[in-house]
Amino acid sequence: MYDGRMFSGILPAWVEPDPLRARATDALALQAVADRLADRLLPGLSVLTTRARYFTFLAWARGESGRDHDERQIHRYEVALVFAEALLSDGDATHADSCQFIGSRNVRTLPRNRIPADPRRVYKVPAWRAYRASMVALGLLEGAPRFSLTDEGSDAAKSFRQAVRPRKGPSSPLPGRACLSEISSTERRQIRDALGLSIRGRLDPESTDERTRRAAFAREVRPIFRSEGLSPEAVLPRYEGRRQPTLPEPIHTLRTAAVWERLSVGLNTLFTVWVRAIDAGRQRTVERDLAQLLSRGLPVTALGSIAMADEDAALAGGLASLRLALRLNDRLCDVGTQLPDREAFELARVFINRSRSPRSRVGEGLAMLLARHQTAKGDDAWVREAGSGQLEIARDAGEGWTIPTLVRPHAYRMAAFSRIAHDLRGI
Repeated sequence: MYDGRMFSGILPAWVEPDPLRARATDALALQAVADRLADRLLPGLSVLTTRARYFTFLAWARGESGRDHDERQIHRYEVALVFAEALLSDGDATHADSCQFIGSRNVRTLPRNRIPADPRRVYKVPAWRAYRASMVALGLLEGAPRFSLTDEGSDAAKSFRQAVRPRKGPSSPLPGRACLSEISSTERRQIRDALGLSIRGRLDPESTDERTRRAAFAREVRPIFRSEGLSPEAVLPRYEGRRQPTLPEPIHTLRTAAVWERLSVGLNTLFTVWVRAIDAGRQRTVERDLAQLLSRGLPVTALGSIAMADEDAALAGGLASLRLALRLNDRLCDVGTQLPDREAFELARVFINRSRSPRSRVGEGLAMLLARHQTAKGDDAWVREAGSGQLEIARDAGEGWTIPTLVRPHAYRMAAFSRIAHDLRGI
């Protein structure tokens, strides 16, 4: 059975760009539960760990930086890798698309004959910071403050060095052999070992070992990876209809994540359409349209992104997602599984409850959405009350931020893991 205690101490986690402060679009504080579910499925990884060879390259860069943790020196080696990739792209127009790397956007405008001394000209978020926590979790690095290489990390660094044979310092581009897509067989084996993909035999479904959990997830979704690649849209709908009272891991977590995503997509869609209407001076129109939709039948929609271009379609999709989320959650409750954040499900139930008039449901539901948003965002809330009691967008003079035009399912690290698996030639 799924242990609800795993959700204790949840705090909001901001991982997507915020239209107001370039910080977060988790407008309703729904990301934290998704993060905890992702920790059950793919512990130790993140949505930023998308390329396998960064693990061995960064182990090598850490080793080259000396005994102490010289982060700036590591960043300079990262820039040397960026320029190696850029030179390959200069010679092959398809390389930049087929071999994604951090810094690909900014390096296009830089001259190739000199590597900038300041790494910040090349990237805003260096790979070292994006991968460091995962490298600790995978056993390649010790923890803070020195982040020294473990024995496994030293082996990974050695394998990168032997495959690439870099002979110059970080002021020159690395050889083309350093390309993130050119992983040697030895590096590939070491990364697979660290991830747990090389584990053979029967796995304990209740294991708390992170390597075992990643291995179990990989085995479970292997057929999907081979046919479609991994994403919430491809994976989760296959599990939401499971009716068994007990399921082994990771199937149980996948079923739970599917329910949470139906709820998240629905609530975020309704809120985003409504906020966009406030911005456009169409608040009452959208509220009326929403009430009219509530009096109609709503078809089940596929789990996926919902665009805001067609308001009626977006509202219908959001309501349909909420209705399915409540039905699926009732099944989970029947088998003894309780997702956290009951308030979010009760909020959804306000919209779907047929015992009240559509207009009253819209009024109460949107008021609850706004209150939840203001609690989540505090001073950075997107909406505020004007002096007349009307709502307005919280823009100060000169601010030009825009409200999102698309609501996506949470990532659950699936696409990132899919890319790593592709680099490793499968799972």
